[in-house]
Amino acid sequence: LVYQPRSTTTIKLLYGEAYQAPSPYRAYSNYGTFQPDGAGGYENVGGVRLPSPDLDPEELKTWELGIIEDATEGLKLEANFFYTEARNLITGGKWEGSAVFGSLLPDDTSITGITIDKWKKAENSGEATWWGGEFSVDYSQSISGVRLNYWANYSYLNGSLTAADGTKTEHPFIAKHKAKGGVTAIVNNYYISPSVRWVGQSNNHLITSPGSSNQRVKSHIVTDLNIGVTDIWRNLSASVNVQNLFDKRYYNAGGNWARHPSVPQEPRRVVLTLNYKF
Repeated sequence: LVYQPRSTTTIKLLYGEAYQAPSPYRAYSNYGTFQPDGAGGYENVGGVRLPSPDLDPEELKTWELGIIEDATEGLKLEANFFYTEARNLITGGKWEGSAVFGSLLPDDTSITGITIDKWKKAENSGEATWWGGEFSVDYSQSISGVRLNYWANYSYLNGSLTAADGTKTEHPFIAKHKAKGGVTAIVNNYYISPSVRWVGQSNNHLITSPGSSNQRVKSHIVTDLNIGVTDIWRNLSASVNVQNLFDKRYYNAGGNWARHPSVPQEPRRVVLTLNYKF
């Protein structure tokens, strides 16, 4: 739904639904460790992950509100707000007690009858919500033949994961606050564009001791710089992009919280680009 109360204002209301079917890996993978028991049979060591072919698709619903305002000549304001909820999230399941393997996998006769110490399988037991917003400002002006484009952006993201027992936790690996801004100056066919990005602290789901809260990865500020010239000679352009200009040492939350609670990011990187249009 799009509505324009006046020529400079646009309001958008959006709603969407989506689903994701279980992957073959989540539905059919199984693994575990067995060893001889000394009596000609086998015993399980460490538990078994079982197939879960009856998983339901994950379902998602999203509501979004967007407002765009062309406030004055050269000034544009934009705000977006959203709320998303998901159900039937596929989780790894919880460990169950001792059971006979054949009773859990009736179609598998390769190790039927072996008692396993513990087992678990993927299940639809999770729910989640996300909500937040994004705000941006763009402004352009010319001063003494110099074209200046200013821009800034801030985003906020929050939400929770709900387990089958009702326990709520934060979403892992997500920074709630992010901001970015910069300016581009253009003189004839030359331009320079410095920018700064800030990422707030994030949660990596690592709990260091009983009763303690989740470990956090610190926030960071990084500066980038892009300098270039267009149409140097017969449609040839060149640019130099310096990412992490001040060679900042910073970290993001690691994908494997048990082994990499925080992962170092790239140091300074300089990229030279030549572009020729035929």
